[in-house]
Amino acid sequence: MFKKNKVAISVAAGILGIVGGITSVQAVHVNPEGTGQVLLFPYFNAQEGYVTNINLVNSTDKTKAVRIRFNEGKTSKDVLDFNIYMSPQDVWTGSIKKDANGVGSISTTDRSCTYPEEMAATCADPGCESEQSF
Repeated sequence: MFKKNKVAISVAAGILGIVGGITSVQAVHVNPEGTGQVLLFPYFNAQEGYVTNINLVNSTDKTKAVRIRFNEGKTSKDVLDFNIYMSPQDVWTGSIKKDANGVGSISTTDRSCTYPEEMAATCADPGCESEQSF
């Protein structure tokens, strides 16, 4: 009888040790001042003439590689993703709106380096615009 109690107490202590050792892990720290390494924005809209403007700012003295990903609302399927390579103190701007065919698109006049290349405005003329539908 003593041996059964000892085993039961050992198992219970082991389970409590495992459960007690689990702590809350936060993958992303959201800075209340609005700066940081991740932007989590739940919604963009191109319906009824709305335009969603995006401004990304690299406020550091280091080059940054930034991943932009858009998911559709119903199933969170990726509809567009691309990389922007920002030089120190760089600003990238873009707009989400409907294109000429009535589907969502992102456009930019920014010539920052992107991958795929189509996401950057490639001509030298001021106001030259790159547009990618999704």
